[in-house]
Amino acid sequence: MVLGLIVYLGGYMLLAGFNMMPKEQLARYRMDRITFFMGVFLVLTSLIVFVMTFYFFFGVIFIAAVVIIVIYINISKRFRAETPPR
Repeated sequence: MVLGLIVYLGGYMLLAGFNMMPKEQLARYRMDRITFFMGVFLVLTSLIVFVMTFYFFFGVIFIAAVVIIVIYINISKRFRAETPPR
């Protein structure tokens, strides 16, 4: 949950792939949207895992949510910058 809060506050360097990406490629992405989305996702994931220790049904919801979010992140144009750098 702590890592989710750090990412939410702008710690994009903790996300895999972004810490090694050159500045030119990094400019293609909306880091404010990515850090907000992933921060909220990490916090909610930690809460679901905590609740999952008491109720098995939340495990099924958790797996379904992760699959849906991974598909959404790869399909959505929401996280790309409007104009690519030249």
